[in-house]
Amino acid sequence: MSAVSFRRSTRRVTRFAAPAALGLATALFAAGCGASSTPSSSSTPGSSSGSSSGSTSDPGKTVDVVLWESHKATSPAGKAEQAIVNMFNASQHGVHVKLLITSGSTNGLAAAQAGHPPILAEVSHYDGAFRNGGLIVDQTPLMDGAGGFTRGQLASFYPGVLENGRIPQAIGANGQPVPGKQYRFPNGTKVEELFYDTAMFKQAGIASCPATWSALGRDLVKLKALGVTPMGFKDASAHIESVFVADGGSLYKPGSHLKQTMYDSKAGIAEFTMFRQWYQQKLFVFSHGANMRAAIANKKLAIEDGTSAGWVKVRDEAKAAGVQVSACPYPNGISGHEGNIIQGLGFVIFTHHTAAQQKAAFEFVKFWNTPKVQAYWAQASGFAPNVKSAVADIPASYLDSNAGAGLEVSIGILDSPYARPRGQSDAYAEVDQAVDAAFFDAATTTKPIGQILAKLDRTDAGYLKGSTKI
Repeated sequence: MSAVSFRRSTRRVTRFAAPAALGLATALFAAGCGASSTPSSSSTPGSSSGSSSGSTSDPGKTVDVVLWESHKATSPAGKAEQAIVNMFNASQHGVHVKLLITSGSTNGLAAAQAGHPPILAEVSHYDGAFRNGGLIVDQTPLMDGAGGFTRGQLASFYPGVLENGRIPQAIGANGQPVPGKQYRFPNGTKVEELFYDTAMFKQAGIASCPATWSALGRDLVKLKALGVTPMGFKDASAHIESVFVADGGSLYKPGSHLKQTMYDSKAGIAEFTMFRQWYQQKLFVFSHGANMRAAIANKKLAIEDGTSAGWVKVRDEAKAAGVQVSACPYPNGISGHEGNIIQGLGFVIFTHHTAAQQKAAFEFVKFWNTPKVQAYWAQASGFAPNVKSAVADIPASYLDSNAGAGLEVSIGILDSPYARPRGQSDAYAEVDQAVDAAFFDAATTTKPIGQILAKLDRTDAGYLKGSTKI
């Protein structure tokens, strides 16, 4: 990587020597290049082309599965996904998958409510409308049953990755989450990290990634002295909640049975106060991915707050402009530990199809989560791998290089016990929106922060308890 080091004892990535992974990655990518994942003009969302026919119980008959996914065909993730689909289709004869580029979250819901969804789609965290409408299946029987995952394979998933698609996220008597039903199976795993201009860090005399958020604040002062914008930050709940966890916060108030948040606390006050001070000192601006990538490439921004999903994009856009970027994990908070929120799209299987068709779709889900495929996906797209076993198929030389900096950071984050799944209750989309608004309000105004946080908790409780109509 660069001369700037990020490793701390809780962040170390286990090393494995597995150069053979490059061969598979090359084969996969070659299979995907030149293959268009854009549907024909007749393949529109909601049309009959989104459905599939056939039965795996019929000898010699292929089940056609159309997968609705929202990555642009020309994006790193889109190209990688097409390559994986091509490899899957070449690996067996009972199931054939075709990509249709469209929003599974919006168009998939509309198609399912109209009665003609695809078998398989990728949707966001907020899948309550799908579940409550009886539109998607619980994949737990497919996962645990004959032909599903072995115990060893399930144990290889990073814990928070699987939990990110399990409903309900109940809390047991021991205070730990109780596994629920697996309605969404992880597709692209995202965690928060920081991307930075290596030359600016060197010029500012910053030799290592900041170990704490306080240390980051001091580094931002040094970067501001260079005449650039020190940092761009997303006013998005997962990023806000990651810092909140690092300061000792919890997404739900302990003992509330997932019906109350606790932002009006030491953790919330510490985080919101810190960002207000930084905003007042012009140490960061609120921004979003595309704008921050452009500012990094134009040498106007030193640090971009992003996710593992954005690593390849920012790395390649910066490189094209002659700028080298590297990655840092989110620093430790006042609790003394780090924090991160696991998020990302997940595969859902619709109830409108036969058991054989649903099983055929799950064959692709299983293939997607094999170690070699996950290793390729992580390198090609930048997304973090879903399974620990994939690390053995990612060359250590790649992770150590600048090309793999963001991936190495995200793997270290997923190894941490403080990487938590995003809130998944039916009302958490509304909670997240309230968090976003309160965070922006706290940072950009002079209203008492305690007052803002108390109001936030009251608003959240209304959603989580169902007393506020959604």
